[in-house]
Amino acid sequence: MQFSFNVLLGLLGTISFASAASFDLHYVPPRDGMSAEERHAAVADHLSKRIASGVYAGLGNETGVDKRSRTASMDLGSNSNGDVWAVKAKFGSNEAEQTMILDSGYAHTLIAKNSGYNPDDSDTVKKTGEDFNANFATGAGNEGTILRDDVSVGGLTAKALAFGYTDSHDFSSDDNLNGVLGIALPNHYESALAFLWHGWHGIVSVLKHQGVTDEAKYQVTLTKDGGKFSIGEVDDSLYEGELKSVWNLGRFRGMCGFKGSVNGKTRGFVIDTGSPGMMALDSEMRRFLDSLDGVETSTNSKTGTVTGKFNCDSPPKVKINVDGKLDVEIPEDVLTMYDVGDGKCMLPFYGFKNVGVFFKFNWLIGAPFLRQVSYVCDFDSNHMQIAKQASN
Repeated sequence: MQFSFNVLLGLLGTISFASAASFDLHYVPPRDGMSAEERHAAVADHLSKRIASGVYAGLGNETGVDKRSRTASMDLGSNSNGDVWAVKAKFGSNEAEQTMILDSGYAHTLIAKNSGYNPDDSDTVKKTGEDFNANFATGAGNEGTILRDDVSVGGLTAKALAFGYTDSHDFSSDDNLNGVLGIALPNHYESALAFLWHGWHGIVSVLKHQGVTDEAKYQVTLTKDGGKFSIGEVDDSLYEGELKSVWNLGRFRGMCGFKGSVNGKTRGFVIDTGSPGMMALDSEMRRFLDSLDGVETSTNSKTGTVTGKFNCDSPPKVKINVDGKLDVEIPEDVLTMYDVGDGKCMLPFYGFKNVGVFFKFNWLIGAPFLRQVSYVCDFDSNHMQIAKQASN
């Protein structure tokens, strides 16, 4: 059975605020008793829609802003499964505070009409009259109009940022999640063409263009319990050793990525904080899963999605090498996160049809890999930086 991203994010429960910059996300027991196998299918459904639609043509209690160097560092919240992350942002002259999904695979921002932001309460809003549609997660949903208003994250304000104001809340069935904060650069694909026609960019790029930050650069460090998101600065305490500088393979898609290998096979990788799993073309993923000891590969008869099942007490070894400079092994607790019963687990790896030739030899990598590293995406250069996360 397949579930939409609505259902997946609908598992997110209540949010409690400890301070202006602190929040927690928790799962609540699903009313329909969703099993691990159903959750695994929900992730597969979400990931397939993100690719097929063309998008890829317990917290701390402080948010710090360095006004001299114009940078900011923010705490992130995560669900209890450690595969969805959120950040807080403020909208309009009245600074209506919202909880936004952090998405490095999307170039813009969207917010729902049923959120706490009301454009009629803001003195700085501009109504563009342009249509908005973001079909990256749930098909034809997330439709509305494009507004321009002041939006701030971590105390850094982007003036007159263009964003989608959606009639529905289709990106999530959890009303506590108010929207999506995209931190990619615009690329060749736009579901709402007005962004392309008017040259309206996302928040990381706008902050640089308006002189709020000195660099179009961010650092992301994602953990099961939360993490950190920094704009314009690098926090050395979040990683071990030295940051490795590598060629940014994802730059032409407005994202970050690298060349490397998985279990010794040369591949390219594009990073996406909005993806709970790892994915590639169906034939590519089938070859990979078939190469793993003890993994039974299967193909969904309806969707064609390729997945792998194994004995939970004997997980396979999965190691990703970053451009010959860094080895990252996916730990057992991540590989066994989908325990489907009878001693069997499903890998958080997915193969899809109709994802384009780019994904024949390139993977999109999300939570399983990102929970092991800290990375810096620098759009002012053709390189990115990456290191293993600092030990707790």
